[in-house]
Amino acid sequence: MDWKNIKDKFYYIDNGKFRNIICYDLTLNDWEKWINFVNINYKVSFKSYQTQVVKDYIVLTDIKEYWEGLNEYGFMASIYIEDVQINCFFNDSSDLDNDIDAFEINKVEQHNTIVKYISNISKCLNKKVYLERDDFEDDDSKILIEVYNSDVVIN
Repeated sequence: MDWKNIKDKFYYIDNGKFRNIICYDLTLNDWEKWINFVNINYKVSFKSYQTQVVKDYIVLTDIKEYWEGLNEYGFMASIYIEDVQINCFFNDSSDLDNDIDAFEINKVEQHNTIVKYISNISKCLNKKVYLERDDFEDDDSKILIEVYNSDVVIN
């Protein structure tokens, strides 16, 4: 697929310019695997909204305290993969939700980096991972790409 087709299909700019990388039904063990994988393999910026302290690794115990209601302020992680920034806000313990700003994706190499990241996460968790539109509708049409290990399905 050439860049114009990729841009038109996956990274077009609409009302919700974000694309989500989603993995559903995570366990605490899955979160631990994902965090360890990301901390080891990528440059990370992990920020506490309460203290504004930024660390270069994600801290699972801090996130667990937030999910358990022991800390009312959340956290944000930015994951840097080459020239792609992926953000995670840890809003829900059951789903991994990473955001990509579609406006920032401008070349086929960035798309390939994103698909490789999605595939790596799928292999790490042994679960399906999706690239979805961020339009908050619960229907299958929001799924743009489905990845299970190395199998990539374009919808």
